[in-house]
Amino acid sequence: MHLDFTGAGYDLPAVSDSNDVLIGVVATFRLYVAGRLIVSEPEFTIVELRTELLRWLADPSGDFEFLTVEHDEPGLVWIRRQPSGQWRVGSIWQSEIGSEELGFEAVSEACSAFAAAVESWVFGHLGIQL
Repeated sequence: MHLDFTGAGYDLPAVSDSNDVLIGVVATFRLYVAGRLIVSEPEFTIVELRTELLRWLADPSGDFEFLTVEHDEPGLVWIRRQPSGQWRVGSIWQSEIGSEELGFEAVSEACSAFAAAVESWVFGHLGIQL
């Protein structure tokens, strides 16, 4: 599992509060599972996804379903526990459902690496510590 982004930018005229950063930083977001591209979505609110992933990682007792204020349908990114105890990752935008199951450590490491990359971009380009 790998989450990344390219072409990040700040989509609002100025930063006036933390919500501006939450929805104002957008990029082309990509999600890979087993080396296969699952979804690539432009203008994706990467800080908002980072925030929700970290909240879920703090207490991963249930499934993760990303619902952004920019879109009214949940599951733009989802992480679901399987009967085997492993996890599957996907998106409502993907064209096919992969059958790859992942251990929590792999999911956690990928989500944490994505969060760190987003934090680094925001600090480097906006001077804001998330």
